[in-house]
Amino acid sequence: VVNQSVVSVSDFEIKPDLIAAGEDHTCAIQSDGSVRCWGEGSYGRLGHGGGGDKNTPTATASLGAGRTAIDITAGSTHTCAVLDNGSVACWGQNNYGQLGDGTTTNRLTPTQTLSLGRPAVAVEAGSHFSTCALLDNGSVSCWGRNHKGQLGRGITNSTANLSQRTPALTLPMPGGLPVVALDISHYMVCGVLSDGSIACWGQYGGGNTPSLQTFFNSSNPAIDVSTGRYAGCGLLENGSVTCWGIGWLGTGGEAQSANAGVIWPNLGPGRTAVEVEMGRKHRCVLLDDDSVICWGDDFYGQLGNGAGQGSKNAPYSTTFSSNLGLQNMNSGHWHTCITSKTNEIYCWGDGNSGKLGDGSNNHNQAPGKTMH
Repeated sequence: VVNQSVVSVSDFEIKPDLIAAGEDHTCAIQSDGSVRCWGEGSYGRLGHGGGGDKNTPTATASLGAGRTAIDITAGSTHTCAVLDNGSVACWGQNNYGQLGDGTTTNRLTPTQTLSLGRPAVAVEAGSHFSTCALLDNGSVSCWGRNHKGQLGRGITNSTANLSQRTPALTLPMPGGLPVVALDISHYMVCGVLSDGSIACWGQYGGGNTPSLQTFFNSSNPAIDVSTGRYAGCGLLENGSVTCWGIGWLGTGGEAQSANAGVIWPNLGPGRTAVEVEMGRKHRCVLLDDDSVICWGDDFYGQLGNGAGQGSKNAPYSTTFSSNLGLQNMNSGHWHTCITSKTNEIYCWGDGNSGKLGDGSNNHNQAPGKTMH
């Protein structure tokens, strides 16, 4: 995978995603800027020109003459990447226009979206057929399904017109502030604003208009946000983590709910978080010492501690074979993958359809290396 780098939005730095975990597939950016994908291939979500499954990393078709990827995301059935010229290429299922090319035609190979208006610096694919891009001026452009108001335009489309097939800007963020980090889940989109507050929209996110999430502000500034099916987690500037919503917040069982502000989990003496990722029912945090802790549902080994069916609310240390210099993490519905500075990828959890990339369809209860 490529070396970690940053892209500037005004005076802020955007950390690109080098790996993307969807519901049943995974993709990563190679050191040369090309993309490899693996897992379920239906609808062309792997981008290799067909619909076949792959249980090892497989190169996508060309991203365009001379083009390379700098950021990548995976939804349930589609994939998108920001290219080095600020355009966005998408592929896979397109029934709600989530590829942004003005059609509802599925694409088996990368196809550039249309009319972003400005260069993109990051892109996020929702699990329920919507996509949003963070542009270089801190504005957000979204397209695809809008049945829960997840496009952020002040409307929730009726059943007769559920989608937007080309990119269009969301309403301005509260206070007109730029977005500096972005994430999207099933029905909700959240962005970290330049003052450290978090604005969300969609179901569980404040409705069809970007609205501030309580707790986060200049006194409790966030630097990153992660969204799950019914919940969100904010990474604070001081390296702590707080979550809100429903399910596996670290404050009780699956049905518990809480507002942001309860600092969880206990990261360990002196430890701080540098990245937080949410799957459907599990959460993982990359710490400042290159260790990983996870909590939540462990049915497929998503906690990565080699136990399976462990405690769902106490964070578990995920075991790696050596000090790898862990770098960039992403969680799908039931699995998580992480890149290392040694240009390796490790995945754990649900292995159905080969999405762990180790040549099998087996679940991994501890991190295993993908095949090159």
